Amino acid sequence: MPLLAVIRGAGLAYGASINQDIESGLIQYSVYKSPDSYAAFAAAKKLVDDIVSGEIKIDQVTLESALSGLAFSTANRESTINDAANASFTNVLLGLSKGHGRQALARTKDVSVEQVVAAIRKYVQPIFAPETSIGAVSTGLVKMDAICEKFEEEGYEVERRVLGGGDDESGSEGSHSGSESGSESGRD
Repeated sequence: MPLLAVIRGAGLAYGASINQDIESGLIQYSVYKSPDSYAAFAAAKKLVDDIVSGEIKIDQVTLESALSGLAFSTANRESTINDAANASFTNVLLGLSKGHGRQALARTKDVSVEQVVAAIRKYVQPIFAPETSIGAVSTGLVKMDAICEKFEEEGYEVERRVLGGGDDESGSEGSHSGSESGSESGRD
């Protein structure tokens, strides 16, 4: 089951994603416009844990769909002359070979479901563990204590901060994104 279906389909957020930042070497979990960012975090964590444990199976059709999406996003990153030049420049800065993205994409044709699950276990699951991740949540003051309490129960060390005027009492949450470690969690 795709992440977006688990999060948006359940009404937990308008959007959610897990992305890699090749320059920093970090993986990020992001949630956008959530009425309860902790619930969106917990649902994503459960999905990842269920995939790793085998409770949710990744079938061949799902794998092929994911690879198709990867091919699209790789091509899209180099869709204009400026994008291609930027990708080439980034490859040079990071010491990667010319055409690294296309070469990496070509290697995915032989990837197995077992390899995908192993990669999720090694790289994605840790972004939902307090021992291996940090995060940030932006929320209205009305919901701050409840959300902080949930992340503290997960084991996160929580720091509360009020930014700006602090006059948003509505409790609605704006854009959320993973921090340097990549998980959206309990650092407020």
